[in-house]
Amino acid sequence: MLTVIISLLIIVATATKKALAILAQLELEGEVINLKTISSVAAEASNVNGSFMTLLPWIVIIFCWVFGTIDAYRIGKKKESEQNG
Repeated sequence: MLTVIISLLIIVATATKKALAILAQLELEGEVINLKTISSVAAEASNVNGSFMTLLPWIVIIFCWVFGTIDAYRIGKKKESEQNG
């Protein structure tokens, strides 16, 4: 669980850093910063750009989910076989 939480924190921190950099650039260019601009910047910042370091937290989360599912199935089968004899 801690691994997934850390991965999610990395994803949020990366998206926030990108969004703040984009907003700073827009401010330097004299753009008006309003709710619509902030919304589009947040959506743009949360898009995965395909670099390995950006994808790594997502890969870790997916791995943990798959591992947890397989482990729960394995433990369930073991308990079922113990109950049946």
